[in-house]
Amino acid sequence: MMPNKPRDFIAGSYYHIYNRGVEKRTIFLNQSFYYHFLKTIDFFRFYNKRKLSEGIPNKPTLPSSDKSIELVKILCFVLMPNHYHLVLQQTINGGISRFMNDIANSYTRYFNLKTKRLGHLFQGAFKAKTVESPESFLQVTRYIHLNPMEFYSNSLQSAASVKAQWLISYPYSSYKVYLGKSIIYDPCDHRLISEIVNSPKQYQEFVEAKIEERPGLGIANLILEDEFPTPLLSPIIKGTASDTSKV
Repeated sequence: MMPNKPRDFIAGSYYHIYNRGVEKRTIFLNQSFYYHFLKTIDFFRFYNKRKLSEGIPNKPTLPSSDKSIELVKILCFVLMPNHYHLVLQQTINGGISRFMNDIANSYTRYFNLKTKRLGHLFQGAFKAKTVESPESFLQVTRYIHLNPMEFYSNSLQSAASVKAQWLISYPYSSYKVYLGKSIIYDPCDHRLISEIVNSPKQYQEFVEAKIEERPGLGIANLILEDEFPTPLLSPIIKGTASDTSKV
């Protein structure tokens, strides 16, 4: 696979990243595929001196990574059957481009080996939007964490509380991390998340407030326009007037 042309990502900045399967095909066939992708993004967020051909020779396994140089920090993710979303912070120049190249090549090789296929798996270059403020971060992560509701299979008349519990139980998302719970494969930077999100309970209420709606409604430009006024978001963000955690 040819590498993507480097883009002008800025070290220290945050980005909403998205990619999906070519022709909208399913890229996560079962639990093993989901978990392997999570292990892949955890591995390649650090600079890896090994070549990809050495990393996955004849079987779909990953070597240990060199954790001395971090390319990106992962702050949010959701994996869906045919696409995924990430929120990344670039930590060194070129970090996001290299990270995205490496995970695309590595996971495509894994997928093709497991399914005995050839060719590209992802639909061209990944898409990216800058996340410019804590308010935007909250809006984007809520949108990402509500993605699994796209295929909520129970009756549309289910109580919001039932949907909320189902959303928490979705295993291929960082939502539980934001609620202070553990997940099986956790590549997220908890320190950065805790610096932005004031209270897991308030964040949960913020997400559940939109569980009955289309999660992307009103924020098309982030995915970049804040739907709610700052006063509603302030209590969730550390360092605001409503935050009493530092008193």
